[in-house]
Amino acid sequence: MSPKATNSIDAHGRRKASHLSTPIGLSQADVAKSLGVTFQQIQKYEAGINRVGAGRLFQLAVLYGMPIENFFPQGRVAADAGGSLCQER
Repeated sequence: MSPKATNSIDAHGRRKASHLSTPIGLSQADVAKSLGVTFQQIQKYEAGINRVGAGRLFQLAVLYGMPIENFFPQGRVAADAGGSLCQER
């Protein structure tokens, strides 16, 4: 896998982020403004065209009022993510 290729953890976080804005009444433009990016960038994040960096992921967690861990799968992860099991604390 190339360093910039997406993996199953990226996909999980992307799905999680794209499903959170609507229930709390935020449009892509609202999310973009809060993060300091364009709404086109949000569309690229949600479509999986661009990966979400750690700093942006943290900003999303703050915006949605949730722990950053919620963007990551719990338990087993696919081999493309570089591991076979996430340890719960």
